[in-house]
Amino acid sequence: MRQVTSLPVGVGFGISQPEQAAWIAGFADAVIIGSAIARQVEDGGADAAPARVAGFLGTVRQAMRAAAPARAG
Repeated sequence: MRQVTSLPVGVGFGISQPEQAAWIAGFADAVIIGSAIARQVEDGGADAAPARVAGFLGTVRQAMRAAAPARAG
């Protein structure tokens, strides 16, 4: 993709685990997570959905930050 465009590259197919997001972040400018977030909303009651989504995204963020030094080096 980088050979044909100077636009940022985002990847968002099949990313459902924090480890997958960390790996994709190693070569993409954006990691797009849709269905996994929708599953977090659907699993359980609506009142707890924001906390479930926040917890899931927290684990994704941690995985991406942990992988960042490996990508930079």
